[in-house]
Amino acid sequence: MIAQTKFYPKQAHIILATGGTGGHIFPAEALIAGLHPTDIQLGLITDERGYNYGGLLGRIKRTKISARGLSGGSFAKAIALLHLMRGFCQAFLHLKRLRPDIVIGFGGYPSLPTIMAANLLGIKTILHEQNAVLGRANRLLAAGADHIATAFEKTEMMRNQDRAKMRWTGNPVRPEIARLFSTRNYAPPLADGPINLLIFGGSQGAARFADLIPAALNHLPEKIKSRLRVTQQVRPNQLETLKAHYANYAIDAKIAHFFDTMPALFAQAHLVIARAGASTVAELAAAKVPAIFIPYPYATDNHQAVNAMRLCDAGGGWLMAESELSVEKLTSQLNFLLANPNHLKTASSALEKIAMPYAGENLAQLVMHTLDQAVHQPPHSQTKTGAHIS
Repeated sequence: MIAQTKFYPKQAHIILATGGTGGHIFPAEALIAGLHPTDIQLGLITDERGYNYGGLLGRIKRTKISARGLSGGSFAKAIALLHLMRGFCQAFLHLKRLRPDIVIGFGGYPSLPTIMAANLLGIKTILHEQNAVLGRANRLLAAGADHIATAFEKTEMMRNQDRAKMRWTGNPVRPEIARLFSTRNYAPPLADGPINLLIFGGSQGAARFADLIPAALNHLPEKIKSRLRVTQQVRPNQLETLKAHYANYAIDAKIAHFFDTMPALFAQAHLVIARAGASTVAELAAAKVPAIFIPYPYATDNHQAVNAMRLCDAGGGWLMAESELSVEKLTSQLNFLLANPNHLKTASSALEKIAMPYAGENLAQLVMHTLDQAVHQPPHSQTKTGAHIS
């Protein structure tokens, strides 16, 4: 259900805070689409990458702040902390001047100082958690948030006292992906027909996929191998090597560093091999495409493995840990699935039951509810701890 237009004593004002990666940007864009056509002024606080992003976010007023991840050695962390402190000051002054009704954090480094500043100013805040494990920034921010919107019904690493704030909205996906839920009826490959296999590993590709997957496909029985139509994302420095491998193995393959037609590729795919980032698992569920998940082994708190387990436990895919993976094991799993396509159909049906393609609208409803609360009380008169703001 689309959020309905409301009329307020003044034009309502909402600020989105997000990093510049797709996993944070796509949910923010989906919220904007879900809020339309409400009469709300929207703004964005982000980093340089998000500032230069187009799409729906490119149509609203953007503000760039300083932010950097706390990784590396002691010196790098000290520099990052200085960036975050500067970002906090920038966000605080910006929010104090604008006095928005709500600030919504979608994760990423710019979200942390922005939500902290909003909390200090007494502005209502909503956090959105895309993963099945509450992110470290959101753990720091949870105590001051009014609501925590989650992608999964069960979210790990959340304190008991914060669970009362949790609202299960799902993880918003791009509108063109959400449309596949109602327009695409999954059909497994025909007995003698082509097998469309889609392989991708996140925004930068996965180096291990380029080494492992072609060899595994080459070991499949010829009656399956000859029917393969592979589309694979790869890092630029591996592009030519991977093309040579597939040519040597006589496998029909389309290789590129980036595909700008992912919704169309999802609509054609019989099976996907992918990492298990938040956007990936949400979009595959919405598109009802079964997948073999090979989670990124160094993801913070192993959150990709937990994301994948949520879908696999429901019957929508198959989890293979990279640390235990070999050409032989992957070949065996692929042969099992492609020789018995009914397994793929069953997995697609399971995804249909658990998908939340309208998560953007769910999140918009939560935002509108919080906005109603914000405008029907004395605005910004107190911080959340009761101290007056001058």
